[in-house]
Formats: sequence, structure tokens, C-alpha cells
Amino acid sequence: MNDYALKVRAKDIPQLYALAVALGVLTPLLDAEGQPTGLYGLTPEHASGGWDVVGPISRPTWEVIYGEPQEVPECAEVVTQVPHEFMPEVFTEVRTWQPTGKTNTVVPEIKVTALVADEDGVPYWHANLRLEASLMQIAREKAAVSPEVAAGLSNLARWFVTGEDGRAAAPREPARVWL
Repeated sequence: MNDYALKVRAKDIPQLYALAVALGVLTPLLDAEGQPTGLYGLTPEHASGGWDVVGPISRPTWEVIYGEPQEVPECAEVVTQVPHEFMPEVFTEVRTWQPTGKTNTVVPEIKVTALVADEDGVPYWHANLRLEASLMQIAREKAAVSPEVAAGLSNLARWFVTGEDGRAAAPREPARVWL
């Protein structure tokens, strides 16, 4: 299997889908009346792969904002064994939290994150694609007959997470991991 991490600006999403359809990798999904839903899935030819729309993602900035200290009630977990309604010899464990009457002082903290964005602050949209076939091989074959595909191949960094060599690469910190 070949994994690809797609990373595009929001304004390029329609072009990404058009290119994926032209490559024969994705197809528009239709509702029960045969109308497009706005969603896309793998074509039957590539159904053994995977298409995972992640959307915008955020990363920690390592900034933490602290709130005012607050008194909160302390609770303790209470475990109760409850007999089954029709089989009294079978018990179900029920876990609940009960106030103890004490309080604790806590300081709320917010860990700040920021959307992964380009140099102009425009957030990227992310997706994962898994195919048995090589997407680059499919693209090279289609580029020979499609100017749209040839133009798309001219700037891989517009569509994919890329390495220092400019080729599609796995992200250092994936948004979601394929299992």
C-alpha cells in the first residue's frame, strides 16, 4: 500500500477533487435520488485503499493561559453491584461519582493551539489517501493525455506534504495514523 498525506489551501479543495476524479481515484458520492452529496469516495478500482478526510488540523503553540483559582467539590468513585433483573445470580457493576463534602482548589489552564497554515496564515485542509497502486504512476500516465493532470503534477507541494527534495512524503507529525 502507498500512503499519501494531502495538504491543500481551502480555496484549492475543488481543484483537488477535480484532479482526483480526473485521475480515476475518487468519485462523487450520490444520495438515494442520484444527486451529488458533496462528498467523495474511492472509485471501485481503488476500493481496497482508504480515503480519510481530516480537514483543518491544529498543533500546540506551547502557550498556556491560566485562569483564576476556583473551589470545586471533591468527588469519589462509588462502585455498586446491581443484580440483573431476570438473573439474580448475575451482577452488573455500576460506577458513579459522589461528592465527599470536601473541596479542592484548582487553577484552570487552557493549552493554546493554532491551525496549521501557510505563510499568509491561511489554514491548510488535510486528508489521507491509501492506494495499492502508485498515485504518481497513475498521474504520469494520465498527464500524457490530460493538460489538467500535467499542470497538477507541476507543483506537488500544492497538493501534498512534501519532503526537502520536493517529493510527496510522510508528515513528521501525522494528523491521524493509518493502522
